[in-house]
Amino acid sequence: NLNTLRDEEDLSIGVRSLMNDYYAKDIGNKIRHGYREKQKTGLVITPPFGYWKDKNTNIIHLYPEAAETVRLIYDYYLQGIGQKEIARRLNRLGRKTPAQLRAERFGREFYATRKDQSGQYVWTYVSVKNVLTEEGYTGVLLNHRTETRHGKATPVPADQWQRHEDFYPAIVTKEEWQKTQVLLKQNARPAVQNRATHRYTGMLTCGNCGQPFVPMIRYWNGSRRVEYVCKGYHRQGKEFCSSHRIREECLDAQVMQYAEALRESWAAEQADLQRLYRQWSLRQPTLGREIARLKEEIRQHEEDIDELLMLRIQANK
Repeated sequence: NLNTLRDEEDLSIGVRSLMNDYYAKDIGNKIRHGYREKQKTGLVITPPFGYWKDKNTNIIHLYPEAAETVRLIYDYYLQGIGQKEIARRLNRLGRKTPAQLRAERFGREFYATRKDQSGQYVWTYVSVKNVLTEEGYTGVLLNHRTETRHGKATPVPADQWQRHEDFYPAIVTKEEWQKTQVLLKQNARPAVQNRATHRYTGMLTCGNCGQPFVPMIRYWNGSRRVEYVCKGYHRQGKEFCSSHRIREECLDAQVMQYAEALRESWAAEQADLQRLYRQWSLRQPTLGREIARLKEEIRQHEEDIDELLMLRIQANK
């Protein structure tokens, strides 16, 4: 029951708002501090693919089927097999993906997952790379890798991470993981900004799987051409989608054809507008006189109506 028109009550509202603000920030800082302390002792929210957490005891256990898949991925990569080919082999073997195991365990999907045309879960280049770069498979738990401020997560420098050695049952050795990181660095592709930008990148989508088309440079008989291929087929193979490709010069021809059709349509519309304008210009004097006559006729009718109303009023008196 405050009267905000009074100065002292305005001041009271301002002080209360500041106190509420301070209280909310203080609670947030305490929660964040408590979470950091738990991270120091080895807090695990969601363990990596290949493990599961017993909610009653908070103990991390191996998930045998997933752990076997992780072991298979590292074996393949250390044999010199690329990440795309590893994904294809896992799909042919029917190995369950992280999203599939999570959906089976909890009965629902937590976010959009990658599936093929038949609705089956599939391994992708990215999901294989996530396994190869996860240091947790050596048994180490890494906490405080990111910080969230004002709803935005920012990475934390590696020297500030909180490491807990021998926390998980190891699936790969430290030597195997380190060798894998060296190979990943050696085989890394150049950054996007260092590669040529093709004019149709990001504009084409596969009608079957919904994946974007990616540009590929082909060399044949001493000539060079650019093709756009379905990313799903290119990365996952025919198990994910069929082969769809189109040459850049074909796209150029279709764009020019469409642009020419638009130009012709615009020219035809302009011609129609000019024809209508000429017709209006010829009829404008006649139509102007007819409009003036009709306006005068309307005015006369309005005066007649007013006169009749006055006569009706006088007769009722």
